[in-house]
Amino acid sequence: MSIDPFAPDTLGLRAQMMIAAAGLRFSAVGYLRDLGASPRWLAQACAEGALGRARVTYSRDGDLFDLAEGAGETAIILPVTEGGVVTDLVAFDPRTPDAWALRRGDGVMLGWDGWHANANVPSIAGGWREDPAVRLFANPLQWMRGGGEGLCLLAWTQASMAMLRALGPERTIVCEDDHFAAVVAERMAERPRLPAVSVATVEMVGAEIQLEAAE
Repeated sequence: MSIDPFAPDTLGLRAQMMIAAAGLRFSAVGYLRDLGASPRWLAQACAEGALGRARVTYSRDGDLFDLAEGAGETAIILPVTEGGVVTDLVAFDPRTPDAWALRRGDGVMLGWDGWHANANVPSIAGGWREDPAVRLFANPLQWMRGGGEGLCLLAWTQASMAMLRALGPERTIVCEDDHFAAVVAERMAERPRLPAVSVATVEMVGAEIQLEAAE
């Protein structure tokens, strides 16, 4: 999620994200928290300028948006980053989180930078090992509820499929429900050497929530 303030901003997307971040109100943060967004993630995103609010206008097909100075619909704005560079912006209404739009149409995934930086977990034998489970969320709000620790696929493109393929067949993509898992599995069925897809189950152990892949 981290935005590199010294990275090139030739498309002006980081500057637009800064404008959106400046327009974020405390009431909007509270509303997102009430919808289940992780308080820890919200605090971090606000501190890093990676959460914004702005008025936007949408293209006719709803796939793209522009920032609007006056008239327009209010939307939550998130940055899509690769290597700390803002490559696109996502706009969505948290009341209808399954519908979102991109600023340029180049955005592939939310969370790739963060996941890639934390893809290894401590090993019982010492050292580190690759985490075999990769959480994939159906929309940006679910991703925020998950603390931004997984991935949110924004578009089924050659680039996104290449990123999923890069996870490798040894990993399992863990979805939050049966319906989304079925959609992902169908999309990936004809593409070899992609990770398996399963559904997450939640088991309460004390005050901790442990996620494990369902068989």
